Amino acid sequence: MAGSGWALESKAQWQVGEFEVFALPDTRLPQPDPTQQSGVAYAIRKGRTVVLINAGRGARQGHDLGLVAENLKSVGIAPDEVSAVFLTSMHADLVGGLLAPNAQRQYKNAQLFASAAAMQYWLADYSYVQAPDDQKVAFATTITSVMPYVQAGKLQAVDEGIALVPGLKVLPLSGSTPGCVGYLIESGGQKLLIPQGTP
Repeated sequence: MAGSGWALESKAQWQVGEFEVFALPDTRLPQPDPTQQSGVAYAIRKGRTVVLINAGRGARQGHDLGLVAENLKSVGIAPDEVSAVFLTSMHADLVGGLLAPNAQRQYKNAQLFASAAAMQYWLADYSYVQAPDDQKVAFATTITSVMPYVQAGKLQAVDEGIALVPGLKVLPLSGSTPGCVGYLIESGGQKLLIPQGTP
């Protein structure tokens, strides 16, 4: 919550000091409270700098999904303006939208950041091999979604990326998988915490 609290409010846009923050659902379905939707992404704008937190599930996970980039355009931001995508985890719900419909990078000018623990958990070969059968699809989706960024040298540990946006801090959080983090925005005496978005 912008102000004295930390939690997200039930709305889609916030002003936190110098930061503009937009909640970006990735579905066409009506969402009176987009912050409660699984896979929601957030755009953060400070001056000319634009970053995303998470990327949504992407069109490959459902015919009514994959609209984060479209919703980004609706608030006046082009995908090519995004300079970084910070992940709260690497769960498929949050990384599927990293790919455009042509399976290339949706955010061509963006550096991708995740915690070192999340990268090790989701991208190590042994993690996929050892995963239960009902979780292999999630691992495969994550690997497929981030691989174009890896191949382009665009994936880095999250603690290296925070300097890109002064006033944005990474906070370790407990979660269902290793390496979950949240992001705390602080500016002008106001705070907004964007927690992990994974079930």
